[in-house]
Amino acid sequence: MKERVSPLEEPQISQMNTDFARFLSGTPLGPLHLWGEKTLFAVAPRVRRRNAAANRVLEGTPHGSFWAGPILAGLLLAGLLLAGCAGRMRAQPRYEPLAASSFFDDGAAARPLVPHTVARGLAYTDTLRYTGRAGGAPAELFPFPVTLEVLQRGQERYNIFCSPCHGYDGGGDGMIVRRGLKQPPSFHSDRLRNLPPGYLFNVITNGFGTMYSYGDRIQPDDRWAIVAYIRALQLSQHVSVEELPPEIRQRLLTEPARGQP
Repeated sequence: MKERVSPLEEPQISQMNTDFARFLSGTPLGPLHLWGEKTLFAVAPRVRRRNAAANRVLEGTPHGSFWAGPILAGLLLAGLLLAGCAGRMRAQPRYEPLAASSFFDDGAAARPLVPHTVARGLAYTDTLRYTGRAGGAPAELFPFPVTLEVLQRGQERYNIFCSPCHGYDGGGDGMIVRRGLKQPPSFHSDRLRNLPPGYLFNVITNGFGTMYSYGDRIQPDDRWAIVAYIRALQLSQHVSVEELPPEIRQRLLTEPARGQP
């Protein structure tokens, strides 16, 4: 609601406004201190607020309403500037993934990797470990010792990735084969038993025939662990009694054969 000012108060208000403007401009104040208390509180409330603000500034006392306008204006200006920057960043020229480009000769915006670029952590300098080859041929040895821990890891990975087709015992009669897929060869055939470990590693890495590649699904060390477990499966079906440890050999001799009473 607009404040009402009587005709008698208008000159006083005008003088108050003049004094307040002089105060803001740094001009020494004239009759501001000559106003009597009775006259001061008789003028309009907005003039009293201005006078109180001036006195607080002179005394060094902060006054919220005196700085509210400049602060609000500064915040508004900062918000407009930030909004303008964000809009320009969203609207800047760019290529969408796999978009065409007339700038490059091949017409593609996506650029190929620089030749011989190696991603961090993928510097495969150990040829045997990462390719399964030694001297240009499939390796005849493993890149690390085959321990019980390696065999257990290989069994776990084999059961997950290989058993659906090759079966848990390596005979080639996994559940997928029972559902109609082409049967893979048995790991216990003479041909597969005589293959070097590096050959099996390469098949797991790159695939063979109807078997697709597992190079992007199984880490290199896990591939070697699977090969080691396949070797264990092959040995389990073709080991002679004389090669068994004494305690296992004795147990086999004392236990009745399966299918017999």
